[in-house]
Amino acid sequence: MHHTRREFMRNALAAGTLAAAGGAWASAAEEPDARTGGDDSNATDYDVAVVGAGTAGTIAAIQAGRLGLRTLLVEKNGMPGGTTIVAAVNFPGLFHAWGRQLIGGIGWELVSRAVELAGHDLHNFAQVPDRHWQHQLRVNRALYSSLACEELQQAGVDVLFHAMPADVEEMEDGVQLTVCAKTGLETVKTGALIDATGDANAIYLAGYPLNQPEELQPGTLITALTGYDLQDVNRGELEQAFQAALEDGVQLTVCTKTGLETVKTGALIDATGDANAIYMAGYPLNEPEELQPGTLITVLTGYDLQDVNRGELEQAFQAALEDGELEPEDEMFVRNNLWGFLSPGLGPGAFEAVKGDNATHIAGVNGRTSAGRTEAELNSRVSLLRVYRFLRRQPGLENFEISFVAPECGIRETATIRGEATVTAEDYESGRLWDDAVSYSFYPIDVHYPGGIRQRHLNPNTFPTIPRGALVPQGSRRLLVAGRCLSSDRDANSALRVQASCMGMGQAAAVLAGQAARQGISVMDTDMDEARAALREHGAIVPSEEGPPRV
Repeated sequence: MHHTRREFMRNALAAGTLAAAGGAWASAAEEPDARTGGDDSNATDYDVAVVGAGTAGTIAAIQAGRLGLRTLLVEKNGMPGGTTIVAAVNFPGLFHAWGRQLIGGIGWELVSRAVELAGHDLHNFAQVPDRHWQHQLRVNRALYSSLACEELQQAGVDVLFHAMPADVEEMEDGVQLTVCAKTGLETVKTGALIDATGDANAIYLAGYPLNQPEELQPGTLITALTGYDLQDVNRGELEQAFQAALEDGVQLTVCTKTGLETVKTGALIDATGDANAIYMAGYPLNEPEELQPGTLITVLTGYDLQDVNRGELEQAFQAALEDGELEPEDEMFVRNNLWGFLSPGLGPGAFEAVKGDNATHIAGVNGRTSAGRTEAELNSRVSLLRVYRFLRRQPGLENFEISFVAPECGIRETATIRGEATVTAEDYESGRLWDDAVSYSFYPIDVHYPGGIRQRHLNPNTFPTIPRGALVPQGSRRLLVAGRCLSSDRDANSALRVQASCMGMGQAAAVLAGQAARQGISVMDTDMDEARAALREHGAIVPSEEGPPRV
């Protein structure tokens, strides 16, 4: 059902489904459309909708916003930039040829600013290079994406990350766009639609024919390789081994981008981490009043802390906060510990110390919705950009660089299901062995709050377990979850959410789902002995009175 923009935005704001980069949703919900005298029956929600925030779409949306148009930008990833960022083809070109500039505008503005902000010089474009690619410019992906986020916000563009087009219908007075967000389908009406998907996905959904070549060019996966010296490798033996491996064959399965496809399955496992599928099936969820902050993983280089005066740096940081150069959320971003943000540390599983890493907090966002994820991605990168600009001006940090930033913010907590059983902190910390336990878990109680962490470590020889009932929404037959949204209280969930525990849940959920589907029964009626035998057969460690095996 399509709502007027005012109704749609008011409902969306209340439900937490959508949010804006620059607050345009709220103003739109409050103000009538002047062009219709307040009658929204024939009004559009937007003047322009752009589908795809990649190389072209980001520029299109910024331009539309700068023109004062009500603009919506929809993107499947968690950041703008497309191929330049997520595919790491971060050497855009060509803007120049034969000593002349061919392309300028917003695209050149962003690229040149990213190069200059990183402290690099632009090429001498007056000189014609021997090879065309020598005039391509390498940009720092983190900076380019953050600059794009900043410009989208300043242009007043409404951005929706983690969403894809589901349906497009052209009408006499505009275009109706249905978007698949994390919490279901949302429909808006726009005066015009720009398909910047690169694959004409929106045009295809609108029913227009496409031309497709019989043979497609291959894609590329950009990589960086380390840990070897070619002088130590025998080329002939390597190529022989490669040919032998080719004879074994490789199978690749890809997902479609051409719209909604419907299949019927005997059972469904929700492994979204946010219980999105369970929510769409109509089952209630538990959501804490205050969510743990997320984290944007970074790697920092270009400085030595021995060259930095800590006291002067922290004074300058506080001064920047007071005069508005930095925002309060920037202090939260570095966990109220700028020195810790810059300090090298041996993070979890690290083989060598790195600077940055898991040292940021993005607070006050709900990653269960596309809007919440969008808010986290935008705000974290803009905070990172402000902190970067500040640090580059400080003594000893003139060469400070961001050598890596994660494609998405890590979300610790959103919602949990109301299951047939609920794991409490007492269950977890006592190592309760549930009658229907399907896997183990181990991690301290680990609740993050803005700027800090509250931890409680388990007593020695405590082995918490996860019951089948915690994976099954109360009253459902063939729905399961696997991952952090299992039925659990907040403290228990802070430990259960970690990756190894989620892997164990995933394997167990698959076995239970298979039993239920093949036998035509509900998940809670599956035979636990049969399930445990299947898990053991596939190498899983099943909880028992004896505890887990010794290594």
